[in-house]
Amino acid sequence: MNSEPSDTAARPKVLTAPNLVTAMRLLLLPIIVPCLLKNEPFFLLSSFVLLAFAELSDITDGYIARDRGEVSKIGKLLDPLADSITRVVIFMTFLAMDLVPFWMVLIFFLRDISIAYYRAFAASEGFVMGARLSGKIKGALQSVASLVPVLLLVVASQQELLATPASRQAYLWVVIGGSIAYWVYCLYFRFRGGMLLLTSGLFLLGLAPFLVMYWYTVPAFDAKVWIYWLVLTAAVYTAYSLVDYTIGFVQAMGWDE
Repeated sequence: MNSEPSDTAARPKVLTAPNLVTAMRLLLLPIIVPCLLKNEPFFLLSSFVLLAFAELSDITDGYIARDRGEVSKIGKLLDPLADSITRVVIFMTFLAMDLVPFWMVLIFFLRDISIAYYRAFAASEGFVMGARLSGKIKGALQSVASLVPVLLLVVASQQELLATPASRQAYLWVVIGGSIAYWVYCLYFRFRGGMLLLTSGLFLLGLAPFLVMYWYTVPAFDAKVWIYWLVLTAAVYTAYSLVDYTIGFVQAMGWDE
């Protein structure tokens, strides 16, 4: 009897649930970007819902992989790649919308390119550059700086979104539909414990502004100013993270001795 593993069994599993969840971030970009560039109330609302799902996938794909026993090398490669591409593309879209200056987007791009080079070079020399705290904080800040600006644009367009009974009904359908899809996702992957608390808290945090908008008139404000300072905060910390990783890279190579 041949005990050799079959070709099918020997091949690594690529189309696993966590890998598909990670890939979802990239697959949503061709929809999110045109909606943002359209820069009209319901397109902005739709882009926020889709971008929220992209960020949800970023938070949960690692949990899903561990929970289902489907941690893979390709998943470890695809996750940070999807993060970098998604956020840089979103910030480039903000640039195209004249919401942020070019130099901010350049910082995000240069940081990710530099860290990728550091890790590749360190690996070629037999060293492993692990994640650093500054990288985790950078990721959280960039997540906020990519999602919240879209929310601010939606809130700023409240009058147009809720101008007529028909538009109010459409608004409710989008919010309710997005909420149902969110919980179907959470229930399908059987989130529990800390992950369930986290996703529940994020859901309530994200839903609150839309409930407020529906029942109360939000005072007029300049969304562009708030967006500028949000992205600036993320850009400054991203620059710090690059310096921090550069120091770590030099130390890993032993060049500081």
